[in-house]
Amino acid sequence: MTIVAAGVELSPETGNETSRGNRVIFGSDSARRLLERHGLIQLDRLFELGQSARARHVGRCVYSRTVEDSNGLPVKLYIKLQEGRRRLWPRMTDLRTGQLFQTLAEREWSGIERLKQLGIPVPERMGLFNSTPWSLWFRAAVIVREVRPPFSIDELVSNGRWAAIARSDQDQILENVIATLRRIHGAGLGWRGSSSRHFFPERQPNGQWTSWLIDCEGVHRFASRKTVEQNYAKLVKAFRESGSDADTLGRLEKKISLSMGVIEDRRSAA
Repeated sequence: MTIVAAGVELSPETGNETSRGNRVIFGSDSARRLLERHGLIQLDRLFELGQSARARHVGRCVYSRTVEDSNGLPVKLYIKLQEGRRRLWPRMTDLRTGQLFQTLAEREWSGIERLKQLGIPVPERMGLFNSTPWSLWFRAAVIVREVRPPFSIDELVSNGRWAAIARSDQDQILENVIATLRRIHGAGLGWRGSSSRHFFPERQPNGQWTSWLIDCEGVHRFASRKTVEQNYAKLVKAFRESGSDADTLGRLEKKISLSMGVIEDRRSAA
């Protein structure tokens, strides 16, 4: 028995995992080998390791685990868990966004892939785990690799590093944040995770800035004008809650206004 997932032909052993009530998809063959080497391919094991993790919401938590790759180098993984009772009736929000009956792990998996297809830097997908679909109660997990930049914008602001960044670089980072959201919206997508906590800026060798995005479970289809406005409003609120100074907030809001003007011009031309 073989299973093909994410363009990778998985081994018969992976098929046996499925028969034991553990449906698994790996992001790549190298991801499969890494997780297998460290015993991270069983849903029960992932929940066992996460018992001490602090729950963000009822039935949901995230924890990290550092393992070694084949060269002995450390690899930090983030493991998101979800468990609960399956919804018997669809929510209108899920119908509108095309996320009907999907676990949060499945939404994260597909959200990462959608952003990756847009050329936006995102975490490497390692593994997606779901319990069998016919049970009323479910468990699900997703494993992703840590992104390369060490700090989110939220962390840069809260630890004082943002103030030490040259104003021209700050402007580039803010421009990139807005350009990233514009690219998402231009593809007809929305992102409920639009937040200073989820943008990780990275300076490129040519001196320009780009941003890695995490927490992609809120990426969804069928974005409306209201969706765009909500995404930007949430971004400003997050910057404010991070402790951004008035000057940064003013520049961010101005760039958002200009971006919204671009969107209006495109709608008028259409």
